[in-house]
Amino acid sequence: MVKIKEGKNKIEENMIVCLVGAEIEVPEELTNDTKHIGTEFRKFLRHCNKNKINLYGKVQYVPNEIWAVGMVNTMNNEKIVSCIDFKYICSLFCIRDECNIIDEKAMKKGLTDVLYKAKSISENVALYYIDDGNNLRFNVVHKVAEKIFGSSELCLTIYRIH
Repeated sequence: MVKIKEGKNKIEENMIVCLVGAEIEVPEELTNDTKHIGTEFRKFLRHCNKNKINLYGKVQYVPNEIWAVGMVNTMNNEKIVSCIDFKYICSLFCIRDECNIIDEKAMKKGLTDVLYKAKSISENVALYYIDDGNNLRFNVVHKVAEKIFGSSELCLTIYRIH
């Protein structure tokens, strides 16, 4: 199931997906005072570059509480743990930096991974989408979200920020 909420709303879900690229990080309003998320993001980029890992379609899961970072391997994210006392900030690499477009194939791959992991800990998911006024781009995001989460018992809520 997919829902859309317009404007700034309080995000209730414990898994928050952000569409990112190699040069487009998680929005500051989601990281607040948690500078470790940016640090983990940059470490992940270096890890992927060093090991010649293609970023597109990958998802990095980072707890928003620094004390929980040690419970999750933020470099490979093979397994995540239940997030009762914290939220996951999930960086889904699907934006091509050179042209700022969404790579649909990469987004499908990443959202499939998010759905699999969300099911493993029984969590609904939020997708934080900053609307740049490009309806074609939003239509791609919505179409991919429907394709992956449309028939799921879990809900993906797209928070469309104008």
